[in-house]
Amino acid sequence: MVLIAGLKLIVGMAIYGLILSVARSYAAAAGMLLTFPALNGFALALSPSEKLAKTSRIMIIFPIVNGLLCAAYMLAFQRVTDMSGAVGLIATASVIWLVFAYFWGRTEGVPDRYLAAFAISSALVALAITCSMLSVSHSVASSNETTTWVEYIYEGRWRIALFAVCLAGVIIVTDYLIPTGRIKDRHAAGLLGTLGAFPVVPFFGLWTIAANEAIAVDVRVKIFAQMGSTVWLGPVLAIWYIYALSSYLRASASEAMKLNWLRKLGLAFVGWVFCFGLIASVSTFVR
Repeated sequence: MVLIAGLKLIVGMAIYGLILSVARSYAAAAGMLLTFPALNGFALALSPSEKLAKTSRIMIIFPIVNGLLCAAYMLAFQRVTDMSGAVGLIATASVIWLVFAYFWGRTEGVPDRYLAAFAISSALVALAITCSMLSVSHSVASSNETTTWVEYIYEGRWRIALFAVCLAGVIIVTDYLIPTGRIKDRHAAGLLGTLGAFPVVPFFGLWTIAANEAIAVDVRVKIFAQMGSTVWLGPVLAIWYIYALSSYLRASASEAMKLNWLRKLGLAFVGWVFCFGLIASVSTFVR
C-alpha cells in the first residue's frame, strides 16, 4: 500500500511539473491557470467509484468559489499594496474558503439534475464578464529573459511542493482512511471533494506576485489586472472538466471498476490536454 501510494505521489508531482512547464507558454491567459483543474483531476481519478458521484457534486462548486476569491484578492491588492496587506489578504481569503468548505463539504453538493444547467449557466456568465473586461487593455511588457524548462521547474519548486502536500492528502484519504474505515462513510466523499479543490497553490501564486518587492507596485497591479481579464474563464474550464470526467467515469461505472488508477489518470490527462488547447486559443485571442 505504501509503495503504491508513493508511486501515485511521484507520478502526480511529475505530471504537475509538466503542467507548470507547459503553462509558462500561455502568460496572456494566466488568470485561467489559477484554477486549472490539476488537483481536481487527480482527486476524481483516485476516488473510489462508489464515492465518485458525491465527490464530483461537492467539488464542482469550488472553481466558482476559488475564482471569486482570486479575483477579489487581485482587486483588493490595488488598495492594499504593502507586504503586510498581501499577507492579510491571503489569510482572509483562506479563512473564507475554509469556512465555506467546512459547511459545503457536509452537504450533498449540487444535485445531479442541476449539474448540466450549472455548467452551462456558469459558462454564459463567465463569457459575458470576460468580454466586458477584455474591452479594457491591461497589457504588461513581457520580460526578455528566457529560461529553460528545468530552470522554470526549479523556480516553481514551492508550487510543486505545495501541490504534493495537497495530493498526499487526497492519497491518504483514498488509500488509507476510506479502505480502513477510519473516516465515516458519509464524510468521505465530502472530504475528497474539498481536498480536490484546495486552492493553496493559486493562493500561493498570487501571494508571490503581490509580495515581490523587486517589482514596482504599479507593475504588480497591472499584472493582476491582466490576469483578471481571463480569471473568470478558469472556473468554467474547471467546472466542465469536473463535469465531463466524472460523468464519463460514472456512465461507465462497471468498466471504471476494472480500470486501475493509472488508466483513470490517463483519462484525466486527456482532459488536461484538451484544457490546454482551450487555454492556448484564449491566450492567442487576448495577446
